[in-house]
Amino acid sequence: VVKGSIPKGSLLLGWARKFCNKGEYAAGELVYYEGREALEGERFGDQLLRQVHEHLSFCSDRLIQKEIAKPDEAKRINDMQTLNVLVNHIEHMMKLCQEASRAWSDHDFWCVKLELNTMNARNDVFHHDAQVNVRLVCTLTGDCIVLTEKNSLNRLVH
Repeated sequence: VVKGSIPKGSLLLGWARKFCNKGEYAAGELVYYEGREALEGERFGDQLLRQVHEHLSFCSDRLIQKEIAKPDEAKRINDMQTLNVLVNHIEHMMKLCQEASRAWSDHDFWCVKLELNTMNARNDVFHHDAQVNVRLVCTLTGDCIVLTEKNSLNRLVH
């Protein structure tokens, strides 16, 4: 178990707090496959950064249109510096995954799934699919308390 990879007070945790506090208007499931809609010769990390930025820019614009957030606040959601920190964190987790798998092949490809404010949208397929040998989970939350049973992925109270 790896604990403490994101220091308290970090840019990424501050971003997650502001983003999560937008509730259902900043909710969704974003899935990225290595190579899907990639530009010619684009590394997966660069593809991921570009695609996450595109999706969160759409979310940011929607928050402004719905008057959920002021433009300056909404634009922090798709801030490239912060998203670069997020993608670096994901790449670190990918490296851990490769090291843990013991059977990683150059023919394998990555799938990164970002579940944003989806506490009540239970998805058993992701947690119980048979095609995944190694899974890494990193929970970035806003100001809250999460209660769960020991060794459980299912949250009881948020």
